[in-house]
Amino acid sequence: MSVIFSTQDKYVNMDRDAFSEEVITPAPSSSSVSPPLPPPSATVKKSTMYIILALSVVVTSMMFAVTVTIVYHIAKEGNTSSNGGNAARSRGGTDNVSSGSQAHVQATTQSPDKGTSNDKRSVTYFTRWGRYNCTRTSDLLYAGYTAGSRYNQIGGTSNILCLPKQPQYKASFPGRSRSYLYGSEYNARGTNLAAVFGKDLNEHDIPCAVCEVTGSSAMMMVPARTECYRDWDKQYSGYLMTSNSAHNKSMDIVCMDENPESISKSEANNNGALFYFVEASGQLPSPPYSRDTEITCVVCTK
Repeated sequence: MSVIFSTQDKYVNMDRDAFSEEVITPAPSSSSVSPPLPPPSATVKKSTMYIILALSVVVTSMMFAVTVTIVYHIAKEGNTSSNGGNAARSRGGTDNVSSGSQAHVQATTQSPDKGTSNDKRSVTYFTRWGRYNCTRTSDLLYAGYTAGSRYNQIGGTSNILCLPKQPQYKASFPGRSRSYLYGSEYNARGTNLAAVFGKDLNEHDIPCAVCEVTGSSAMMMVPARTECYRDWDKQYSGYLMTSNSAHNKSMDIVCMDENPESISKSEANNNGALFYFVEASGQLPSPPYSRDTEITCVVCTK
């Protein structure tokens, strides 16, 4: 006879004649065991990988931006300290970096002096006919003598030149195949010159001055005006003068200063390039252009 009893989920078959243990493992029920989870799909794996990659890019970009910002501030502080030190050394090297930086800022905001190597502003030139000096708003480049072709010559030049007092030469070639430059004279008869200029300069030789205006980019001579147009600066005013219409030689018109000078001891009548006043004629409307009235002029820069 065998007795079967249960001890801790094991079924023991006890025989009366022999103690033999047979372990019987019950079959698991379908309700107590969970089915295995399916493996993750390929789409889920790729999405996770993209998220991780995006986070890595964001973190890397933030670290790069922080690094650039730090380097910029370090470089900026270094430049400020260097500029301040240079300014301090230029005053004797006794100031600290902070006060040196202030001195550097003040120095760079001031206008540079004329003629310095660092002055790269534009420069305009004009000729002041009839004077040895320049205006108060311009600097003298050189002074000299007004020259041109002789009044009764057919050839030569129509240009009026301001020759410097000290010429420079390279060579001399003898012969007659050449042209000539002559000195110039006021030649409007004494009464006319005295009436216009207030002094008798008839047959006196004419000086000139070449002037430069720093910070200016344009120059023009305006005929029939005594003042410049808006936004232009007046350098000087005077009267138009050129050759006589009855002479062989035609010359350029120049603006002769209203308060002219003459070359010392030059009152002898040597002729040369002769200058006369200019008046309106022909179909120029009258008014406003009056006959028998000397036409004015003004030299302007901006």
